[in-house]
Amino acid sequence: MRTLISLLPALVAPIFAANIQRHPPSLIAGHVLRQENNPDPTVGGSPDGGWQSMPQVTDATAYPNWMLDNSGAMLPVYQTTGLISTKVTRAVIILPGKPRDCWYYWNAMNNALYLANYQNSSILRSQISIMAPCFWTEADVEAAQSDVLVWGMTTWISGHENTLYPNLNTVVLAGHSAGGQMVQRYVGLRQTMKDDDRLHFWVANPGSLMWLSADRPHPNASCSGVDDYKYGLGGDFPAHQGKSKCWILSDVVES
Repeated sequence: MRTLISLLPALVAPIFAANIQRHPPSLIAGHVLRQENNPDPTVGGSPDGGWQSMPQVTDATAYPNWMLDNSGAMLPVYQTTGLISTKVTRAVIILPGKPRDCWYYWNAMNNALYLANYQNSSILRSQISIMAPCFWTEADVEAAQSDVLVWGMTTWISGHENTLYPNLNTVVLAGHSAGGQMVQRYVGLRQTMKDDDRLHFWVANPGSLMWLSADRPHPNASCSGVDDYKYGLGGDFPAHQGKSKCWILSDVVES
């Protein structure tokens, strides 16, 4: 898993621009600028035994209880520090893998942005906001503050705002591994909206996919429930989706 994530900066640079072209590294007084790369954050705990805190992450601000809506639901998130809201034109939301180490994925995406800027100076860090939500489970009681949403160990996998960033024109929802599963199922079940042409989805190395038809490459009559959600469009859907089967697939890229 860590080997795959180490390749992330090279894989996801196009997330930060529609058409990326490599430019020579910038020069200042005859010196080549060094590409910045921040080390992985250190945190106590483990995926199975539970995380103990939200660690500090270079370039990011941790919000342990980010308000989601007027219902009072809250979710821990990391977001890029020091942005001027009127300059932000692109938001990247990265979902974690099964270990729920949202800080690690935020840092990997931030390092990918450093690489993209290093290769193409027209990609400006000041215009891109990176956000990484954290999905706590019952094991993460030491890290989770009161009143935040808590899931089962893997149930979170199944399951934008113009006033804040008035010049935002692109939102990228990215996920790797378990996060990739969540993104693909979100895309498959979401309601179509008027701004869909401004949304981009990045699904990388999902452990499973939600099939959009009952057909399979190698059907096996002895297997039951293969088309039930979350592996297909049959069976019971998440409560918040009901029997909705609206989807858009033209902007999904699987790695």
